[in-house]
Formats: sequence, C-alpha cells, structure tokens
Amino acid sequence: MRLREASPQDASDLAELIRRTGAELGWTLSAELESDLQRQLSALAALPADHRAWVIEVGGQVVAFALAHLQPYLIAPRPELFVGELFVHPDHRGAGLGSALLAQAEAFAAEAGCGRISLLNHRERASYTRGFYAEQGYRERETMANFVKVL
Repeated sequence: MRLREASPQDASDLAELIRRTGAELGWTLSAELESDLQRQLSALAALPADHRAWVIEVGGQVVAFALAHLQPYLIAPRPELFVGELFVHPDHRGAGLGSALLAQAEAFAAEAGCGRISLLNHRERASYTRGFYAEQGYRERETMANFVKVL
C-alpha cells in the first residue's frame, strides 16, 4: 500500500474507482465526466494550499481516493476541514485504506489548526450502513440539513 498525493496520471484509475463505487448506488459515470477527469486532475497540480487530494495504490493501481479542503468560519475560532470525496474500491474495503486516508486528512487538519473535520456520507453507501465513520470517531449531526442547488 502506498499513500501519496493524487496526480493527473491517476485519471483512468480514478474513473474506474468512481465507476465501481457509484455502481453500488446506481450511479453511472457519464462520458462527459469521465473525459473531464483528466482536466480536473490536471488542476490538482495547481490546487490552493488549503486543498489536498490523496490516493492509495495497491499493486500499482489506485484503489482509494480522498479530496479535502479547509473551510474558514467567522462563527468558529478555528477552520474546519471538509472531506468532499472519499472512495475505496469495493474489492479493497476492510483493509484499512479508508482509515489511512482519514488519518492523512486528520494530520493535514491538525497542521492547519482546524477545530474539526466534516464530511457528507450517502446513507445508502456501504460506509454508512457499516458504520465506518462512527467507528473512526465521527458523529452524525442530527440537527443539520444538507441543501444543494444545481446550477
């Protein structure tokens, strides 16, 4: 297992990873999104200092991915790290890869002086039904709603 920062060369492996994890929820990776992955990953090289993207390789193939960024708040004394994406290939779950990515995110958050880490987890994903995040010390905020507006 090798944990490292993501690079544009990871596009095809990440497309397969997204395809496999999304299939569990009936998601399909559109041709437009798949072709745009290379552009998005190229942009990773120019990410601001408050963003990070990591992958884990096993046997030379990317099988896990996380993307996170710092979020300042005026109503909190310290920033928050938001983990926007965390995927582990179904064939590699239970091997500690998700935990390793969270530990990397937590180390980045600590270095940045964050007061907390947050993330969203689809209730139908295996990580939610298995209680993965609860096992890692995360708690679900019952009083918060998640709103999205498509532009």
